[in-house]
Amino acid sequence: MSRTILEVQDLRKHYPVRGGLLNRVAGVIRAVDGVSIAVEEGTTYGIAGESGSGKSTLCMCIARLLEPTSGKLIFEGEDYTKARRGPLKKMRSKIQIVFQNPISSLDPQMSVKRTVLEPAKAQGLIEGDGEQKAKDLLAMVGLPPSALSKYPHELSGGMSQRVAIARSLSVSPSLLILDEPTSALDASVQAQVLNLFNKLQSELGITYVLVSHDLSVIGHMCDRVAVMYAGKVVEAGSFEDVFFSTQHPYTGALLGSAHYLRNAAVESRFLLGGDMPSPRNPPPGCTLNPRCPFATDLCRKSYPPLEEQGGHRVACYHREEVVAALGGSA
Repeated sequence: MSRTILEVQDLRKHYPVRGGLLNRVAGVIRAVDGVSIAVEEGTTYGIAGESGSGKSTLCMCIARLLEPTSGKLIFEGEDYTKARRGPLKKMRSKIQIVFQNPISSLDPQMSVKRTVLEPAKAQGLIEGDGEQKAKDLLAMVGLPPSALSKYPHELSGGMSQRVAIARSLSVSPSLLILDEPTSALDASVQAQVLNLFNKLQSELGITYVLVSHDLSVIGHMCDRVAVMYAGKVVEAGSFEDVFFSTQHPYTGALLGSAHYLRNAAVESRFLLGGDMPSPRNPPPGCTLNPRCPFATDLCRKSYPPLEEQGGHRVACYHREEVVAALGGSA
């Protein structure tokens, strides 16, 4: 059985909203609000949800590019939530991130060689000019040595993302955070990059946390999945639990929007009206209730607990009605 490599415990990232003549705190934006996940070594953990659900903010906190408001981050048994300087630098050699837009994530004034070696140099892992190390990194991601002298403006989107992946691998990380890594790429290039991730995981045993709003990407890559809505996890479990034994109306809506339910009548039952609520002024009770076809007065009064049954966690008062409405089509 795989060991747990990353634990996120009751993590929160809140932003104060200031206003008025004295610039006092007038409210708070709950971008991430009490998220807990556990990621097993050598697996891919997917985080799905609409834009604005808190997925990317969660990952930025995991990478410690944002400071959490509260909660704990534990990597390989070590709490790094408040790590500083040396310990934080050491942790960043183990946890790397690949961003959504490959071109904007690369410095236009740095050659590919300098780019891919930058993290390793910062960690003191490079001897000499690093030429061979750079060639080896490019070979890992399927790029020729001739690319070393190129600059970002000379690269295609797919090549740019491969360079970004090579850069993240330069410090031999144990965990790679993939924040919408294919959303800016053409469809044919997306498939190539996803296959590259699978190949690297097979060869290196690396662990992924994958953020995507594209359920086909989640399905192609992930062993376990957490679905986020308005800063909270609403459903989590194995890929099979979440995709084929769905118990939350929001997950059903996501699957229906991608036509995974394969039944027009069922998909129409899970249509959500309106938009995601403002994180500054969420509705009382369950934040999905203004859009949810299953909402009742209970949903409008209190937020449902995230209850676990056989490793499948769901935050919904009406999970049985959801299962009955899906009728085994999910």
